[in-house]
Amino acid sequence: MTSRRLVYFGLFRLFLLAALIVPAVGSGAPPVKAQPNTLSLSVVSARSEPDHPGGPVLQGDPITEYKYLINVDNTGDPTQPREPGCSPYTPGYPDTCEWPSIREVPGSAPIFTQGDQDDFLAGGIDLPAGKYLISVLAQDYKVGGLHFTVQEAQGPFSLVVELQPHPLPAATMRIKVFEDISPVNGQFDAPAEHGLAGFTAVINDTAGQISADVFGNPLCTQYDPVTGDPLPGVVLEGCLISDANGDMVIPNIGPLRYDVVMRPPLGEFWLETTTLEGSWSWDTWLQEGGTGLDNEFVVAGEPFPWTVFGFVQPCDLGDTTDRCPANDAMGSATGGVSGTLVSASVYLPQTGALPYYGDIWTGFQGSKVTGPITDGWVALSDLQNGDTAIYVGPANEDGTYEITGVPDGNYLFTWWDHNLHYILDWIQVTVVDGEVYDMGTPFLTGWFTKVEGYVFIDENKNGVRDEGEPGKSDYLVVLRDRDNSEIDRMSIAAVTDHMGYYVFEKAYPMNSWMVLEAYNDRYYTTGVTYQVENQPSPTTVLGAGVDVGFLPVLGQSARLDWGVHPYEPGTNGGIAGSVFYDTTRNELDPRYQAVEPWAPGIPNLTMNLYATVPCGTNPGTECDAAGDYELAPDGSYAKGELLNTT
Repeated sequence: MTSRRLVYFGLFRLFLLAALIVPAVGSGAPPVKAQPNTLSLSVVSARSEPDHPGGPVLQGDPITEYKYLINVDNTGDPTQPREPGCSPYTPGYPDTCEWPSIREVPGSAPIFTQGDQDDFLAGGIDLPAGKYLISVLAQDYKVGGLHFTVQEAQGPFSLVVELQPHPLPAATMRIKVFEDISPVNGQFDAPAEHGLAGFTAVINDTAGQISADVFGNPLCTQYDPVTGDPLPGVVLEGCLISDANGDMVIPNIGPLRYDVVMRPPLGEFWLETTTLEGSWSWDTWLQEGGTGLDNEFVVAGEPFPWTVFGFVQPCDLGDTTDRCPANDAMGSATGGVSGTLVSASVYLPQTGALPYYGDIWTGFQGSKVTGPITDGWVALSDLQNGDTAIYVGPANEDGTYEITGVPDGNYLFTWWDHNLHYILDWIQVTVVDGEVYDMGTPFLTGWFTKVEGYVFIDENKNGVRDEGEPGKSDYLVVLRDRDNSEIDRMSIAAVTDHMGYYVFEKAYPMNSWMVLEAYNDRYYTTGVTYQVENQPSPTTVLGAGVDVGFLPVLGQSARLDWGVHPYEPGTNGGIAGSVFYDTTRNELDPRYQAVEPWAPGIPNLTMNLYATVPCGTNPGTECDAAGDYELAPDGSYAKGELLNTT
């Protein structure tokens, strides 16, 4: 590499002037014909780029060759007034309400039209009133577009779409690793808390761990600012290890969502307290030119690294060898703190059930205890001594804990689970007169939705797992989005064990309708039986469907059993499949293309099934290599009688 490449309406309103003419003899003026809503489009460069592959470009330079796609925006209207359409008392509600949270949101956005620049050279495109999204793609530019709305009888109007020229600037990832002890709360509290050195970052994208930067060189490669050549003598992977301040700076990474995992120094035990959304990893979104800093986390008024990891080590009162010096002179007091950690679900609307016990959801009703936290940890931070931790230790497997030797005073009690599947919580506790303060049952609610159940051989085909009906092992259950793509984070798929049991420990709580799919070519579904936590009795739905819609909500769970049965001898199971949008093709030969998990389905296509034409039916017609069936002139199989359509 010889040069450093940086990987970096107006609405025309028509005013009609109508002259008022009063003729001597009564006559009517001809009606004014409404002009069509004609779109004209300009595509320009969004910035100046001297290293553009096609030569230097300036901001605002026109882009004369491009392709465009216009989709109907059918997501709804969050600005619609409550009255009258969005009031539950409105006749026809909720069909009269366009709020995305209320209306049924389709799984796809229909394509209204598509084409290239020639369509606008010919006079533009006529659009009916509605909401749209236009996407524009040009050679050596990043895809871009606009949301826009067309009003009734709007008349001619224009849009300007700006596209970012290549090369796009690379991003920088910044990571902070710190000791979470002042207090223990899953957050970085400056300046009391300090960084941790020697931790190693592992950065993953959707395909696995990354090891190269956007230029194809190893991560941490540094470049000459003039020539762009890699600098010799740089310790590769050095930027992936936290320095004395706990900081890491990883340059020249492409825009994407990354999954970052932090490994403690070899041979050291550290317990993680921080999580973005329920795991040891941290989802990190990088845009072109991103700095790795974010305004969501601010320290001393300054942006702070988006990706943060807090750790603690076990501490006990009176132990002078641990990392909690504030507890060295403690341990002889008679006071303490005890209780039992339990998991809980919170329901909306919040009616009945229990009030939530914890600080995160203080004041919430509608809580239900679902069992003990089996891998819990607890911590005490001394509020009279710099809010610093004096105790960090595990709870018992049944959720019980007891911290002894605690002097009288005020403390911050923090509790969480080892796997970080639940949302860390804290509450202030007070020890007085040397007594043990019994906290009862502090709650933890989960980050995710748990779905479990059985796939079983439904011998009597009633959709219910009756006593004696065996489970079906090695049956695949997949979590999909409504566009038929697989969800790309946390629990994605599960395979039944020898008892037919499956579990999604961390189904992503999208709070929107998603799809659970259980399909096998050798079996058909007889029915499903489901039951959610606040449902008194299970519900059974009979039928041969392989997809079940469900609404995953944070911290809630459900059971879903699938009854299946082998196809009887001689039974035609039909043909089932998916048509997907080929967003990515790893295979050089498209004949060998396989669907990728992130590829969405294409709705509203007509599928036809034709009979084959046996070889020799039409003398002189070319047949396939095996001599079985006739071929069409284009080399495909000739079509016989239309057997079915869907």
